Amino acid sequence: MYKIEKTDYGMKFTFSGFIDEQQVRNWGREVWEMAKSLPKGFCLLMDMRGMQPLPREAWQMMEKAQEKAIKAGMKRAVQILDDPITIMQFKRFARHTGIADRERQIDVTTVPDWEKVAMDWLISGIDPDVADPAETRIMRAFSDPEKA
Repeated sequence: MYKIEKTDYGMKFTFSGFIDEQQVRNWGREVWEMAKSLPKGFCLLMDMRGMQPLPREAWQMMEKAQEKAIKAGMKRAVQILDDPITIMQFKRFARHTGIADRERQIDVTTVPDWEKVAMDWLISGIDPDVADPAETRIMRAFSDPEKA
């Protein structure tokens, strides 16, 4: 099951249970339609707590939806996860598809203030994978000096 909501920062997706290839395909179409109406630089929060690992067949559809979101102007995304296998799947997927620079995974079992951490990443670019927020500003200065 999935749900898509428009938010101040872009979109929020909620996934739960088992998601098959057809559901990912339908979700991708709905995301594309909504993404086209958003201003460039929008962000995505994907709440995947309770979602079972995706079947292999669904990954190709997930990749296409991701490509369309980037084409529509997605700036950053965060996935909220609570299952070690799903976390591993999405980290590997982000590296494989080249989106790891703009997508983060947060494990709610180890990050008690996950909502704040997720919003800090989406809105302010404070990287949850970096222990010192000042380091995020330094890294941003090298990639985009105007935003440092």
